[in-house]
Amino acid sequence: MDASSRVNDRSQTANDRRLSKNTCCAAKMVCTLVTTVDKRGGLSRNKDPHVPTYSASVRVYNVHNHNISVAEALRHRDVGAKAIETLTQLFEIGHNPTSALAVLKSDLLVEHGDKYVYVSANRALCPDLHFCYRLYQKVNKQEFGEQSGAGMLAALERQIDTYNLACNNTCAKLKMSSGGTPLVAICSPLMRRTHSLKLSGELCFIDSSGNMHREDCRVFLLLTHTCGGGLPLGIVMTQSEDERTISEGLELLKSLLKDDAFACRGQTGPHLFLTDDSKAERGAISRPFPEATQLLCTFHLLQAVWRWLWSKDHGIDVRDRQTLFSIVKDMLYGREMSSVELLYQQALVNPVAARYKRFLTYLQNLYSRRECWALSYREDLPTRGNQTNNYVEAAMRVLKDKILQRTKAFNLPQLFHLFTSRLESYYEAQVGERKFEVKASTSGQTYAVDMELELCTCPVGHTGAPCKHQAAVVKNYKVHSNNFLPTTPEMRAELLKITGGQSFVERKAGLAFEQPLKWDKSTKDLRLRHGVPAHNLLGPKQPLASGTSYRVVSRAFGMPRATVHRVVHRVCEEVVAIRSRVILLPNLAEAVCDHQGRFIDTYTGWPGSVHDSRVLRNSPLFTKEVYPPPGQGYFLLGDGGYPCLERPLPLITPFKRPVRGIAEHRFNSHHSRACSIIERAFGMMKTRFRAIFLQTLEVDPSFVPHVITACCVLHNICLGVGDVMVPDEEPVEVMPEEDGNVSDTQSGAAWRENLCAHLSALEQADHDHDYC
Repeated sequence: MDASSRVNDRSQTANDRRLSKNTCCAAKMVCTLVTTVDKRGGLSRNKDPHVPTYSASVRVYNVHNHNISVAEALRHRDVGAKAIETLTQLFEIGHNPTSALAVLKSDLLVEHGDKYVYVSANRALCPDLHFCYRLYQKVNKQEFGEQSGAGMLAALERQIDTYNLACNNTCAKLKMSSGGTPLVAICSPLMRRTHSLKLSGELCFIDSSGNMHREDCRVFLLLTHTCGGGLPLGIVMTQSEDERTISEGLELLKSLLKDDAFACRGQTGPHLFLTDDSKAERGAISRPFPEATQLLCTFHLLQAVWRWLWSKDHGIDVRDRQTLFSIVKDMLYGREMSSVELLYQQALVNPVAARYKRFLTYLQNLYSRRECWALSYREDLPTRGNQTNNYVEAAMRVLKDKILQRTKAFNLPQLFHLFTSRLESYYEAQVGERKFEVKASTSGQTYAVDMELELCTCPVGHTGAPCKHQAAVVKNYKVHSNNFLPTTPEMRAELLKITGGQSFVERKAGLAFEQPLKWDKSTKDLRLRHGVPAHNLLGPKQPLASGTSYRVVSRAFGMPRATVHRVVHRVCEEVVAIRSRVILLPNLAEAVCDHQGRFIDTYTGWPGSVHDSRVLRNSPLFTKEVYPPPGQGYFLLGDGGYPCLERPLPLITPFKRPVRGIAEHRFNSHHSRACSIIERAFGMMKTRFRAIFLQTLEVDPSFVPHVITACCVLHNICLGVGDVMVPDEEPVEVMPEEDGNVSDTQSGAAWRENLCAHLSALEQADHDHDYC
């Protein structure tokens, strides 16, 4: 009789490692000991007649000896199929491992809410980043081949053949450069249609950018300008930035173009190229397009000059840099060619410039290329006011933000796939039908305004800046624009929902800004005088609801800050005006709060540093002597900051500590429990209006009492409709303090002694029944 199983014991130090997976979980196994007869008929050696045939049964169950619902155990689970499917879909649309995992976590947060902290620890639902990288490599290898090498080139050829077949034309080509690196040229159907524009034959912008995929591919983008912004003319992708490689890439793009390209200029190319000051790029353009005139971007020129002046290798004194920079700037913006030459001659004899021979040499090199950058030499060229390559700079941001979503492509085939599948659809969606023609009232000139792209052909709005022509369209046609403040209630409601997380009836609220309030006793609701519920009005009152500053509210609702200030003050004054109908006083008297925490008297306006007794002495509750009704045995309870009084205000305070005997201690205990109601009322109000009481108010100090009184009124209204909040902090027992000095009063110490004795006698009496 024998029973055994294969067990691979872990080392003795396995559990000492921080990432140990040694759970020591037992396997489910049942071992039954049986007295058997062997093949030769022999029996067991055990001759004990008391041993039965089935002598014993050992059962080992699959019960974990550790908690399997903790993060240390859940982190070792296998990734679930749903998470793998979600990540695969994100990879297919261009996400990298980091961004895909961030999107997955965001979806889990929306789905599980407060339980996200537990879900994120479960590897089956929220995998680790290392797994995302392994899955990313696996998914992209299946579709786009290897990251580099022959497998990548084969996948790229398949991508190009499929794309050309779908376009029913040769819109992309692949070629190996003389340096052995791949070259890709793209001229999509949209780019071919852009070549039909007249502007494409006049001026072409060109710029390059890198850091778009893991092998540091360089992307060269050619654009032309339109009233709808820059539109692409072609794309060249290389893995090198030397002049010869760029030239070969442009030649490859040129082979895709037909005779009607560049507004029927064909292989000649555009009349002008506007570039930055890149020697390799300018030299590469001159080979395929020798007849084109090359211009320098004025912004990049001035930026290069400023950087040269600030370089410590050139030894320019800080005090002289602005002077030397102004010399180049004046030459750049000279009105005539003769003025540029005159300024150059003056710079040579300038005493500041004469101290720096390196600057004179640098200036001489710039002057030799003055036809490329001086604006006076461009008067006869069709630049149409374009002196910088902002169009192509913005297009590069589109490539990285909209097309690549600020991620790096896996390899060159995936980068080609993203450009051909997303770029064209993006520009088609951007060029919409919301176009207008605005005639200037002074000059009579007509400007084209495209509100889809938020561009105008005027000198101000052609770069996307807000101009008066766009403002006229927004005002007259109620068109939404991110350049201007909201003009319709729907736009304001959209911003309100974003900032405040709530919506309101826009049209009614628009009419209700200046309407007074009234208290509806039948519905216990705060309404406007014309019947609109007040919650439609209080929505935009962000300064009271969430502590938002006047500046933020004015921007959100398109109102001046003065109007916001006036509306907030008007609402607070109207709320305070109905105070006598909401904060009700029994028998025309005043009190602090009732047993439900509802305020029945408020008195505000004194600084917090003033003693409680002084505030009491100046309050109407003390001076009018109307509550509690005299001679009826009623009194108020107050903490140790107030004096114990019998007249003019029946006010009972606790005994000062240390107390004398158990009776006074018992009295103080009951007194503290009763006074906790007012502390709880203040706690509820502070919780409800935490922005008012827990941060600095951006209002005039004289208006603070109105704000606090309005909060008290709204607090009572909320309690009246059953809206009870739990205070953030439990009320604490108030320690008795020294009584304040209040003259012309009668002490209530004797009355308090009688109450203490009466209460002690009640507690010491024998009770027939236990009413607790």
